[in-house]
Amino acid sequence: MTDANPTPEGLEALHAAFVPTMVRINAGGGYARRSALFNMMPQRAVALLRRLVDARLLITDRDPEGRETIEVAHEALLRTWLQLSDWLIEDRDKLRLLESLQRSAEEWDQGGRRDDLLIHRNGRLKDAEALLANPRFSVPEASVKRAYLNTCSAAQQARESAEKEEQERRIRDAKKIAQRTIIGLGVALLVAALAGWQYFEAKRETQRANAGRLAIAAEKEKDHSIGLGLLLATEAVGATKSEPTPEAQSALLSTLLANPRLQKILDGHDAVVWGVAFSPDGKRLASASGDQTVRLWDAESGQPLGARLTGHDAVVWRVAFSPDGKRLASASVDKTVRLWDAKSGQPLGPPLKGHDAIVQSVAFSPDSKRLASASKDKTVRLWDAESGQPLGPRFMGHDSNVRSDAFSPDGKRLASASHDKTVRLWDVDLQSWLKRACAIANRNLTRQEWRKYQGNLPHRKTCPDLSGPDDDPQTAAIQSPPGASKAPSAESASAPTEAPGPAVTAPPVIPSRPDGRARIGPTPVQPVSPVPPASGNRKEPVTSPAGP
Repeated sequence: MTDANPTPEGLEALHAAFVPTMVRINAGGGYARRSALFNMMPQRAVALLRRLVDARLLITDRDPEGRETIEVAHEALLRTWLQLSDWLIEDRDKLRLLESLQRSAEEWDQGGRRDDLLIHRNGRLKDAEALLANPRFSVPEASVKRAYLNTCSAAQQARESAEKEEQERRIRDAKKIAQRTIIGLGVALLVAALAGWQYFEAKRETQRANAGRLAIAAEKEKDHSIGLGLLLATEAVGATKSEPTPEAQSALLSTLLANPRLQKILDGHDAVVWGVAFSPDGKRLASASGDQTVRLWDAESGQPLGARLTGHDAVVWRVAFSPDGKRLASASVDKTVRLWDAKSGQPLGPPLKGHDAIVQSVAFSPDSKRLASASKDKTVRLWDAESGQPLGPRFMGHDSNVRSDAFSPDGKRLASASHDKTVRLWDVDLQSWLKRACAIANRNLTRQEWRKYQGNLPHRKTCPDLSGPDDDPQTAAIQSPPGASKAPSAESASAPTEAPGPAVTAPPVIPSRPDGRARIGPTPVQPVSPVPPASGNRKEPVTSPAGP
């Protein structure tokens, strides 16, 4: 590209200059160049961009207002420059989402800004808001895209408010039915039971709606006040009295950021068999194959149980049964994980998509409620095994292919093994997340914040173990003696992206020491045997792209 290789900081600046400023996704799904104002480019990239202009890889011009513009000289550069190609692959989903948002905003604007043209809602709206929160993809407040998205958010809030009112009405109606129903003992019991069911079902739905609302609020507030975001996420987890919703757990996590019977030959695949797993009761066996299928077998007789399980589009690497024996998970080269009914072999929902490369390992938590996947994209992911939803962002930290993962017997920690010669331990305990959230926030919701986000619900401490005033900030200031020191909150931190110890936006990793010993807090545990380096007389195995 030039006579000297750019520094990592220079490459980062070029990344921000090219994507999405000078590249977009066209209607056919391909990459296309576009012109941008030169004065909108990152200052760190200006010198490198000038060198690219001198090399005739970029061209400059003037717009009708006389401002200098810059664009890619030829779209062939989008395919031939490997670094740019990697950036485009990395940001492809974001570019597609940005292009979709652009088209929707233009149609809404040209159509008179009617409400029926607001197509971004629920998860799609959340994805768009998260995209524009990224500094590289931010848009001016006065733009049509921002106005469109703000209108979509207002419409979403109105729908949620209407749903909440309807649920509250159902609760009131259920109470009235229960109070008026005294016509006979049998009829009274039947009607009371029905009314009670309606009451508690409606109350449960109200709690789940409140948890979802708080989770969305936490996601919005985390970029402005990490403490408030963590407290709202904690409230979202506690909003449902029985089981925290996946959305609440995801919000909290994102703001924190393995005899003689083996002698039997089971013949039923058309390609290499890469993985096998017994069911918890030992009566069934599952196998994963290069023929893109999974098979279930009777472990005693060795006979296949039903037809092959099809659905993957490439080699299937690994399979794992849930500890309760109800589900089977499979990991594949097609970058997905699939869940199956372990008894019938039927697929449970669509494939779990969230990795950018081969998925090489899957593992269930001891309670069968969560699933972890390890991938060649250097990351580990946590999933809700019931719904198939991802729990928070990818666990990042390894420098190479992640080959396997495993939960601890109590389900509170997850271990991952990688080609980078390290083992990493991750805190995946929900109660630990809650404690860390309260420790980082170091306060409770004030009464003013409580009224804003919880309405008329009785005020209580979000973090019961924290002492100190929980009144409005003005009241607390009056009650505090002059010169009294206060524990610093997360809002007062200059850059609260990380707290001491665990990361906020991903589950905290317990790093390995340089001498190979894994560390949990200050107490070292037994060393994890490192991967031995290749010696002079030892040949490293040569694997094909389809190999493990």
